[in-house]
Amino acid sequence: MEIMKKAVKETASRLCKVNNKVTTLELKVELRKTHPHFFFFFNSSDGVTGVSEYMQELNQEGFFSYIDTGKFRIYSDVSLTAVKSKQKKINTSIKDKNNKVHRISRQRALNMISNNKGHFFTAVFTKQNGEERTINCQYLKDQKNKSLGYVMVKEVQKMKDGTNSIRQINMQTLRKLRIGGQTYTIRK
Repeated sequence: MEIMKKAVKETASRLCKVNNKVTTLELKVELRKTHPHFFFFFNSSDGVTGVSEYMQELNQEGFFSYIDTGKFRIYSDVSLTAVKSKQKKINTSIKDKNNKVHRISRQRALNMISNNKGHFFTAVFTKQNGEERTINCQYLKDQKNKSLGYVMVKEVQKMKDGTNSIRQINMQTLRKLRIGGQTYTIRK
């Protein structure tokens, strides 16, 4: 199964190099051409993991982000997104794949969130009641207040459930940020 997941990752990355977009349909069609010895399905079937599940795993591992249109997902390679947005590399206290420590300021975190071009990101912050909260979300554009107060976002899980997905992140208690394939801790 790891061979199939690797094939999905490599093919999706290759397809994203053109315009950094790929749907699971395009990916499945390409995989069937380039890897005819495997059986690629959209979703799990007869004990075989589907392309959608592999892409969801790769999203959770931080390789791809996606936009859910309600009918299908459009995936983007986060390593290409970071290059295209020309964000500076920031030395910031979680180790990434290269064992580098990344720490950023709250203001830099706010700038990265608001300039994320609708891609999903994960934030860890402390709620008003003192609980730590981890949220996978998307920034709501056109927010007037760009100060280090609360930032309005749409929570992925609530969007899937069809309930009110609007949430707020308290930038003053933000502790960690996973965005553009990198994980950052926030300076106090």
